Amino acid sequence: MLWLATIGVIAFATFPYYSGALLKANTQGNESPAVSDATNGVEHSSEAAVVVKVSGMTCASCALHIHDALTKVPGVKTVDVSYEKGQAVIAYDPAATNPDAIRAAINATGYKAGEVVSQP
Repeated sequence: MLWLATIGVIAFATFPYYSGALLKANTQGNESPAVSDATNGVEHSSEAAVVVKVSGMTCASCALHIHDALTKVPGVKTVDVSYEKGQAVIAYDPAATNPDAIRAAINATGYKAGEVVSQP
C-alpha cells in the first residue's frame, strides 16, 4: 500500500512536466482556419504578427491553455505560446482583430499579457 501511495505522490508531483504533452495530444488539429470574406469567398491575404510577453505561466499546460484561448479569437491564424520564453507569437488578420483584442483574450485566461515586444 505504501508503494502505491509513493507512486501516486510522484505522479502528482511531476504533473507540470508531462501535462503539456498530454494536453497537446488532445488539442492537435484544433488550429484556426483562415478567415474568409463572406461576400465573395475570397481568402484575405493580409497578415500581421505580434509577439506578446505573458506572465503567470508556471508550466507547459499553462501555455496550452493560452494557445486554446487565442485560437478561438476571430482572425487569429497561427499561435505559438512558449512557457520557456514567456511569450506568445500570434499571426492574425488585421481586418478581423487587433493586438488589443489578442491581449484581452490572454488576460481573460487569468494570465497577464504584458508589453507587445514586436509588431512587424
